[in-house]
Amino acid sequence: MEDKITDIIDTVDPCEAGETPDQPPPPPQGYEIGYHALIGTFSSQSIRFEGFLLTHPVQILVDCDSSTNFISQRVASFLRAPITVIKPFKVHVGNRELLTCAGIYLNTKLTIQKHNFSSNLFVLDLYGSDIVLGMVWLESLGNVTTNYRDKHMSFQHTNQTICLQGIQPIVTNPITPSQINKLVSQDSISSSVSCFFSHQTENQVLPIQETDHPDLTTLLSNFKDVFQKPTGLPPSRDCDHKIPLQTPGTIIKVRPYCYPHYQKMEIDRLVEEMLAQGLIRLSSLPFSSPVLLIKKDGT
Repeated sequence: MEDKITDIIDTVDPCEAGETPDQPPPPPQGYEIGYHALIGTFSSQSIRFEGFLLTHPVQILVDCDSSTNFISQRVASFLRAPITVIKPFKVHVGNRELLTCAGIYLNTKLTIQKHNFSSNLFVLDLYGSDIVLGMVWLESLGNVTTNYRDKHMSFQHTNQTICLQGIQPIVTNPITPSQINKLVSQDSISSSVSCFFSHQTENQVLPIQETDHPDLTTLLSNFKDVFQKPTGLPPSRDCDHKIPLQTPGTIIKVRPYCYPHYQKMEIDRLVEEMLAQGLIRLSSLPFSSPVLLIKKDGT
């Protein structure tokens, strides 16, 4: 038996499947994949195993939040797996995202801890796991005893009791440059981010020492009226700004703009504060404008 995987893409013949060419089989409905299974992270409802697809090592995730079995598009392309083209259908993700599946790997031979299994795997653009085994695979096993805390499961298969021990979550270590280069060469990186620790300090105004900044002290003294906090409306000008309306002018009807609750509370607080300081005044103008909140550094 050859272990080589040939690059073959088959197309399902509707006549062989009992369908006429004018009436193709309907696509699957209600297929789902768990969000943790999609991105490849550990969760309380999944168990990860190290296995083999034929002779190639793969990461296999058993996930009860996924409705069926999936294989990563990247892994299928890398192994040149014989993919059967099917009618595209949507797969629902736990975060309400929709992914498109248009291929299936039939009768896939998997080996988990020296035990052989055969499953159909739908090709999907997975981010972390190589293979996801969902409820379709679990239901085919019959009664399954699972301990998610110890990552252990046992069941009857081919007239024997099989016990599988999953991988425990481990503390991640910093990646080395050589490991990054290897992942890049295998096209295994879907995205990357840089994280930095930042310490927020209290917004305190420190007094200016005259001995340290004599020039600055003189400048502030000469223009103290400019640097004082405003306590009223701006002074009147010879030419006030006006908005001329066309004749006949009509009031524009717009729906009230909805802010999140925390923003509304902040707007109300700022308005009350500026009214008390005299910076603004009540207006009966039948026009409105949106309020833009900008978060400043240190606030």
